[in-house]
Amino acid sequence: MRVLILLEDDVMDHYILKPLFEAMLKHVGKPHATIQVHHPRVAGWEAAKKWSNIKRVIDQYSLVELFILCVDRDGHEQRRGILDKLEAEANRGLGPQGRRFLAVEAHQEIEVWALAGIRWKIDPKWTWDAIRAERDPKERYFGPVAERMGLTDSPGSGRSILGKEAARHYPQGSPELP
Repeated sequence: MRVLILLEDDVMDHYILKPLFEAMLKHVGKPHATIQVHHPRVAGWEAAKKWSNIKRVIDQYSLVELFILCVDRDGHEQRRGILDKLEAEANRGLGPQGRRFLAVEAHQEIEVWALAGIRWKIDPKWTWDAIRAERDPKERYFGPVAERMGLTDSPGSGRSILGKEAARHYPQGSPELP
């Protein structure tokens, strides 16, 4: 199976998402899936949701069987509806070919997915509910965890190491989770 991950921020998010998707696909019986990350020339939510950009990628990568668009929710509840429409539009054309397009949003940011699989409780007041409720968990939680672990100078400011660590714990997640 060939998988292409489309990202809102390919510069940082790929460090977390590639190992996590490798673990997810292994867990569902696809251990030999080939996972690539698309590195667009433009980034951000506005570019990620633009149908012409998505269509261009789908057309360019004709051998890819599964496209996964991953974005941050960033506190925008309407994002899920926008992603549902993009998913439906893409799958209308892909369906007969046996290819699929999925669009997912991290609640609230991709970095939370890394926190879900590592030991993150450096402050006794931190709770999983608080992390998920925070609009900017990257700055409030992920950054301090990476700093405390001495990872801010590593690739992706800790994302590479913490993404791989989270993938190692997939699907059971962090020991701090209830």
